[in-house]
Amino acid sequence: MLVKDILKMTYEMKIAEIAKDHLPFGEKKLRDFLKSIGAKPQNGKKGWLYDDVEENYLQADINELMGNGSAAPGEPKKEKKEVKKVESVQKKESSLSAMLSSDQNKKRVYKGYYLDEDVHSVIEKAPNKTQFVNAALRQIFKQEGLL
Repeated sequence: MLVKDILKMTYEMKIAEIAKDHLPFGEKKLRDFLKSIGAKPQNGKKGWLYDDVEENYLQADINELMGNGSAAPGEPKKEKKEVKKVESVQKKESSLSAMLSSDQNKKRVYKGYYLDEDVHSVIEKAPNKTQFVNAALRQIFKQEGLL
C-alpha cells in the first residue's frame, strides 16, 4: 500500500484502524513513521497534512519503507543509498570512517541538543546516528586539542 494512500485514508479512518485493518505493524509505528517523513497531524481535524513530504516517499510502498526485517523502521531505502555516498566521501577526506567502523563500547550518556537544519539532515542520513555523531565530534575535539 502506498504511503500517499494511507495519508488519504487518515481523512476517513483513525491511524489505529488503518494499522489494524491494513498493515502488519501497529499504530505507534505508523504514527512515528508518518512524522519521520514530514507528515503532520491536523489538530482538531481528521487527516494528516503531507505537503512537506517528498514525492518519493508518497509513491513508495509503506511495507518496503518500514522494512521487512530492517533494524531501523522508517528509514527509507533512498536514505540508505545516500548514506553510502556520504560514507565513501568521508573515507577519502578523513579518519571519520575509521572511527565509525571501530566498535568501541564506551559508557554513553543521553543528552538532547538543538541542531541546525543542515546539520540535522546530514545526521539523519547516517545509519547509526549515535556512532556517527560521536565520531564526528571526537575528530573535531582532537583537532582542537580537547581530547
